[in-house]
Amino acid sequence: MNEIDLNHGGFERDLGKLNMLEKSPTSGVDVALCQTIPEAFEARVNDTPDSPAYIQFVNGAWQTLTWRMVNERVVKRRAAFAQADLRAGDRIGIFLPNCVDWIVTDLAAMCEGLVTIPVYTRDSVANICHVLRDSGAVLCVTDSIDRWEDLGSERKSLTVLKQVWLVSGEGPNKGRAMDCPDIEIGSYKEDRGEFGSPDDLATLIYTSGTTGPPKGVMLTHKALLWNAATVGEINPISEKDLFLSVLPLAHAFERTLGYICPMLANSPVAFARSIQDLAEDMRALHPTVMLAVPRLFERVHDKVISEAEGSVIASRLLAWTEAIGWRRRQVVENKLPPPSIVANLY
Repeated sequence: MNEIDLNHGGFERDLGKLNMLEKSPTSGVDVALCQTIPEAFEARVNDTPDSPAYIQFVNGAWQTLTWRMVNERVVKRRAAFAQADLRAGDRIGIFLPNCVDWIVTDLAAMCEGLVTIPVYTRDSVANICHVLRDSGAVLCVTDSIDRWEDLGSERKSLTVLKQVWLVSGEGPNKGRAMDCPDIEIGSYKEDRGEFGSPDDLATLIYTSGTTGPPKGVMLTHKALLWNAATVGEINPISEKDLFLSVLPLAHAFERTLGYICPMLANSPVAFARSIQDLAEDMRALHPTVMLAVPRLFERVHDKVISEAEGSVIASRLLAWTEAIGWRRRQVVENKLPPPSIVANLY
């Protein structure tokens, strides 16, 4: 396998730095529990089981899942992994769009000592198959038979891949593809608290491949948690925030800041339906945090400015709204005193 080790020897367990997991406003999770991502998840479920965790659009309506509900799904997916012919350290491909099933698959696999391999759903067929082949993935979780079959004849090169699980439950089962096993929770006894070492490999995240074939970056639980906690200390978030997930979870940026960081902070995450529906999703959900590339924000800004230019009143209201919004954000970050009583009316 073509892997780059970016775990860094300098990531020795520095309790002075990792203490931010305990004291930072981004986390109510005790540092002693946050040795691995599954432990952080277990602590979150125990601390705030009925707090909203994820929001996604299902059957024409927004559906909210609590941490308790997410954990139930994780336990069932763990049961499926436990009963499959897998060994600790085996690679599991996650070939899914952003959704709760992406999170569930990632957490369940890590709980079982497996290493997850995120795959971009909109990548080229050649890159997708290269990632699955190069990583040595023995199982891949995807949403539909169509997504799997769209890989075409390149699938024949995935000789190590034994099974493809379809979470849609719609089948039909073909060759290696089958419905994701749906195992009753009562038939599976989970090993609570046995989640390995913080230095264990958690995931392989592949580069974009701009200078050749994508290369796998080895990341440990400790590295991912340290990054998330550090970001949370610099940019405080809390359960009062709502994240809108737009960027692919297969990327380290969204995965760390839009998944692990909110989990530590007990901040709910909503999954945007698409870029085309983004404006409508924002109006419906009123998110406070959205991670995106500069070009997306530029397009939104340009569209708003363009629509306001036809009216002097609209232009002035827009400028006023922008100024008040920026000031309020500065207040949240304790960089400015609270706005006046008049400003609070708007």
